[in-house]
Amino acid sequence: MTQYFNELANRFKWESNYQIWIASIEHPVFELIEGVMERTILPFQHLTSHNEEIFQIIQNDNMFIVFTYPGNYQIMLNLYEHKTFTEGELVVLFHYLYPYYTNAAIKRERYKLGKVIESTRRASATLITEEIYNNILSYAMDVIPNCDIGTLWWFDEEKHKLTCKASVGNILKGINKMEFDLDEGPVGYTYTMNIPLLSNPNNNSIWETIGNISSENSKYWDPSYEFTKHVKSFLTYPIMVDNQVEGVIFLCQIIKPYPLSDEDLHLLQGFSSQVGISIRNARQYSHIKNLNDVLIKRDDIHATLTKLSIQNKGVIKIVEEMSRMMGKNVLFVDLLENEITPITAKLPVQLSYKDLNGILQSAIEQPFYELKRSGYVTHIIYPIRSMQITLGCIIVESATQIEQMDTIVMEQGHSVLALELVRKQNDTAFYYKKRRELFSELVNSKDQSIVLQKAQELNISLHEPCNVTLFKLSHYKSPYHLEAFIHRLTAQLKRDLFSYIQLLYAYHDEVTVVISVNSATDKQFRKKLQSICNEWSKEKSVTLSCGLGQTYQDVYFLPKTFDEAKTALAYLNSRGQHGLIDYSQIGVNRLFIKQDQQEIKHFLAEVFEPLRTKQSKNNSLEETLIVYIETNRSAVKAAEMLHVHINTLYQRLRKIEEVLAISFQQPGDLLKLQLACYLKQSYSHL
Repeated sequence: MTQYFNELANRFKWESNYQIWIASIEHPVFELIEGVMERTILPFQHLTSHNEEIFQIIQNDNMFIVFTYPGNYQIMLNLYEHKTFTEGELVVLFHYLYPYYTNAAIKRERYKLGKVIESTRRASATLITEEIYNNILSYAMDVIPNCDIGTLWWFDEEKHKLTCKASVGNILKGINKMEFDLDEGPVGYTYTMNIPLLSNPNNNSIWETIGNISSENSKYWDPSYEFTKHVKSFLTYPIMVDNQVEGVIFLCQIIKPYPLSDEDLHLLQGFSSQVGISIRNARQYSHIKNLNDVLIKRDDIHATLTKLSIQNKGVIKIVEEMSRMMGKNVLFVDLLENEITPITAKLPVQLSYKDLNGILQSAIEQPFYELKRSGYVTHIIYPIRSMQITLGCIIVESATQIEQMDTIVMEQGHSVLALELVRKQNDTAFYYKKRRELFSELVNSKDQSIVLQKAQELNISLHEPCNVTLFKLSHYKSPYHLEAFIHRLTAQLKRDLFSYIQLLYAYHDEVTVVISVNSATDKQFRKKLQSICNEWSKEKSVTLSCGLGQTYQDVYFLPKTFDEAKTALAYLNSRGQHGLIDYSQIGVNRLFIKQDQQEIKHFLAEVFEPLRTKQSKNNSLEETLIVYIETNRSAVKAAEMLHVHINTLYQRLRKIEEVLAISFQQPGDLLKLQLACYLKQSYSHL
């Protein structure tokens, strides 16, 4: 631009050499950009503040004219001669020098733009959120160098406050301990209103619109600096992440000479928008990384627990490994057989197995349950289910909140322990199948040597008194429910009748038990058996029937007592009843148990249907017949029970003989009527 300035010199008619110096906020030391390249003692070396836009200084033989341009740019013109300029000429000179200013300003903007781009790139270079927080401030102050303090505030959901995530500048060391409410100070105002703030000497009225700083935060502020007095300028800008304000950048000028400006605010705007993108990317990366870490750990946990299962280490080792992984006490409860692992443990908060099963069945949809605290310990119950059947559960004792990895351990342990339960069920089913086949050969054989051989294979005592007791489950919801109930029943029988059982196996909906009792133990056995039936009678989801065969001295009578137990069960079934019945209690009914119920129904219809015609009903013939037979054919007692005159009774009896074409004097007819009345009472459900 030398030729341009020569034209300027010709216009103002000076012949001396000249120098043009320039300074700015970014480069506050005056720098020679044109003119005589010689060392010159300037009146001041740095950017200076002056009330006048144009002022002159004479120093020795030199004349210095200083022009101040927008953006705190200053151009100093050094003339090697004394010359007088009118005010109008100085204005003209101001405008002639404007291209030097614009050229420097363009370079400055390019420099700042490059800084913004570089700072954004560097801030985005890391995907670790905490590092991004620190990088944001460092590069923001690099882009806007005229600030002394930079802080980054982020909303803390737990505290519901804005907390300091990072700070740069050592003037106020306590600032990172502050926590702003959402309506407190410039930070809270910017966050809540989503509006940037700029306070400088040209705009300091904003204190009237923002909330004051609390006394709690003020104590962390350096008492030697009064905020509204010593803070010369500040700016705040909200940081948006996914279209939502999550943080605020706060930049503050206290010591540095030049205030923050609209230009700085504009630069921070572009920088902040990129920061929001960087934080979102970092969060996504962190989320994916956490998911990947969880998947890796889950695979490790699954591999470890599965290996123990494949190696047949058993439930105890699996539970021990789960306890080690979680660092917490872990219990495993088998609710099919009411067993707990470790075997030395007890159910929490004095629960019974029935109570625990009731809790899990009452809310079948819940993934886990939290029991009330016992002292400082909370018990978390993680049920193990199959087809909505509760097989067991994992119980974790913890004084702290269950963490994500604890949940993963329980999930993986759930799968492995469920397989262990299924394996146990399959092994038990195979064992019962072998027992049933041997016992079936025993009871169906007529050869005593085979009976003896099979009894020995089944470990049944050969010469001890024994009987067979059969249990049958009915009215269950599904085969899966039946399987669970069968396991619970067999487990209870093994536990409660342990000292009496010689053989036990289950098949489909029945459980067969060979019991060894004598005159001394028979009463106690029957008491325990009745207690079991009473307990199951309270179960709403299934019905238990129990048939008890008679006790015989020798093993060769096992087929007989087995048939008696089946007959006793059939008797209950034929009457639609449940509970416990002894074969000896059936009496004459044993003659009709295997009779087709349709035949019995047809027989009863032959006797009673003729007595149910309109005319017969008016005479109460059916009721009269039943009462007459029940009173052992006593006319006086029957008339008394029917509240009729004895002559009326005789008239009705003659009418019955007429309708049924029978005679009460014929033994065969009388037996038919007695049998019909008895069957009507016994098979009232038909």
